[in-house]
Amino acid sequence: MILISIIYGLLALIYFALMKFNFNLINWLTISHVLISIIGLIIIFILPRLIKDSLPIDFSTIMEDTRFNERIGYGIWGSVFALFGAQFLFFINVIYALIKGRF
Repeated sequence: MILISIIYGLLALIYFALMKFNFNLINWLTISHVLISIIGLIIIFILPRLIKDSLPIDFSTIMEDTRFNERIGYGIWGSVFALFGAQFLFFINVIYALIKGRF
């Protein structure tokens, strides 16, 4: 949790520095990055709470819970990849702003 806060704090400082030095960012990339990051983090923190820890009542219940937990795992991994994609959008946006602002 602390590592995520540090990473997002550094990203915010980069955004602030770009705005302070009058580098124009692409608005839709900025909005996409922020929305994907916020929604992805919310999903990553909520989905693990939905994982079912069932007592071995019967075999079919165990199998259903296992399939459910597997789908939750896929959702978590999908969110992680979406977050990495959002950070990629951030770097594209920063590089574009630096190139456009320099020339």
